[in-house]
Amino acid sequence: TCLAKLGNRVLLVNPLSASQKNLSWNSFPELALNEPGLADMITEMRQAKRLDYANGLSDSWSADIVWLAIDTPVNDRDEADVEPLLAVAKSAALTHSKSVFAISSQIPLGFSDQVEKEYGLTVCYIPENLRLGKGIETFLRGDRTVIGANTQRVQDQVRSLLNGLHTDYFFCDLVTAEMVKHATNAFLASSISFANELARIGEHMGVDNQKVAQALKLDKRIGQGAYVAPGLGFAGGTLPRDLRILQKLGNQFKIPTHFVDSILSVNDSTSQALTRSVSEYVGGLSGKKVLILGYSYKADIDTLRRSPAIELGLQLVAQGAIVLGYDPMMNARDLSPLERIIQHRNHWNEIKEVPDAIVVMTARPQFSDVDWVQLSQQSSRQTSPTKQKKPLVLDTTMKMDSSVILGAGFSFKALWQPVKSANQS
Repeated sequence: TCLAKLGNRVLLVNPLSASQKNLSWNSFPELALNEPGLADMITEMRQAKRLDYANGLSDSWSADIVWLAIDTPVNDRDEADVEPLLAVAKSAALTHSKSVFAISSQIPLGFSDQVEKEYGLTVCYIPENLRLGKGIETFLRGDRTVIGANTQRVQDQVRSLLNGLHTDYFFCDLVTAEMVKHATNAFLASSISFANELARIGEHMGVDNQKVAQALKLDKRIGQGAYVAPGLGFAGGTLPRDLRILQKLGNQFKIPTHFVDSILSVNDSTSQALTRSVSEYVGGLSGKKVLILGYSYKADIDTLRRSPAIELGLQLVAQGAIVLGYDPMMNARDLSPLERIIQHRNHWNEIKEVPDAIVVMTARPQFSDVDWVQLSQQSSRQTSPTKQKKPLVLDTTMKMDSSVILGAGFSFKALWQPVKSANQS
């Protein structure tokens, strides 16, 4: 849709046409992500007759460039499965062998050269640089756009297609462009794990970990955009997928990947660290009630892929906790990944059980408006006289107003920070 916005004529092709032959524009909204501004732009580009839709590749229409943008499936270990991508490349070789075959799907090092050699296609690799929730902005106004191709002719042709982007262009060969993508994601992931490991240590010494992050970003060698703020770690499939590719290559060439292994290890331990934090406050989790607010790993998306909330729920349940959950964006979704983990509530008012702890996992704007006083009053009525501690609100998003929560009578804990009680300033 963004390519059409730049003035190009674009045909969206469904590569799964063998099993979904009846797809049309009427069913297209079912395929779209919950991406701000995308639906309106699709309508605008269709009315301008620059965007159309087809079922499957066909030699009945021509194209200067065939652009592969399907998602790369991953297994439970975040290892990439490139077979669906190769199937599309094979079809393109039969129908559009003279077109440039551009790829933005996440691929392992050497994949582009493999496609050129096996299928005789002229390949260009343009690493995907989209962020869920900010897809249009990051496409049209990215910090840089990498164009990888083995000839300048192809680089120039793709650069012409992208004319109108507000970006800096970086040109290189195919395998270098692939490594740029791996390196970028590995660096971002390493920054996240670095910040989180420091924060978990600092938590026990009373360190203000948010201040540490602010100070780091003021160092010009690190910068304002650095991923050094402590948080839940990285989720989704993007960063782990590239790290697993680098691990696999290291194993292939018998090169130890200690650094990459450590990044993943720190990240994988997040749910255990959160569980321990809750358990320490409530005095053990067996029979305790924990309410999780928000299931996705970002505020403006609804995907459950590698959801830290689900991973936390698994840890809590394994230690005997009763886990409740509420997410206002999930009412109409298939919540099957949550079955046997989280007892989902469709509305805040349906939360009648008083939890021992509440963990805010997603920065949904609706959570800023919940009635904490009402829940606190329920807690006061149901709390045993022998029970001394107020319920804990653990904010992993650093977006909640602690003064409101403390004022309602809860204890409050920002992620990797000391607990504050209601009588503390």
